[in-house]
Amino acid sequence: IAYWMKTSSTIPTEAFLGKRAVCNLGIWWNIRVGTQSPPVTGALNMEVDDGTPAGYMTFATTNAFNDGRWHHVAWERQSTSSGTTTYLVFVDGMLNNTHTHPDAADLQNTTPLVLGQSVCQGSDGTRPYSGAAEELQLFSHALSAEEIFTIYKAGNSGK
Repeated sequence: IAYWMKTSSTIPTEAFLGKRAVCNLGIWWNIRVGTQSPPVTGALNMEVDDGTPAGYMTFATTNAFNDGRWHHVAWERQSTSSGTTTYLVFVDGMLNNTHTHPDAADLQNTTPLVLGQSVCQGSDGTRPYSGAAEELQLFSHALSAEEIFTIYKAGNSGK
């Protein structure tokens, strides 16, 4: 998943993108601006749940990006032969954070992909996304760090 985003929001948690039918256990994933525990306004956060107790995973960027400037963000999920999954987030062409999870979650579901809203609005403090977004891209394969950097450097002149 790769996209450009811009926000200056000080709201603790905003929905950005997700495939989540209910605000509870299930097979879903979502990306939010802001984290809940510990609360970090403006950090970018991914949550994944495959419906099993061991299948929930969350990780975030190491710093906030609610500075009112455009940022290129790319999330990547790499499964390994040992059954673990490594999640990576790149911001502005550079690796920002990684997280290895012992479960290789199957995230296939029939829930529509939703931008800027969440089924958790009103139940866990999540609000609609109030920033801008452009050039959302979903890839069927993991991009290399070089490919992510090339997309970032191309900016609005295209890929």
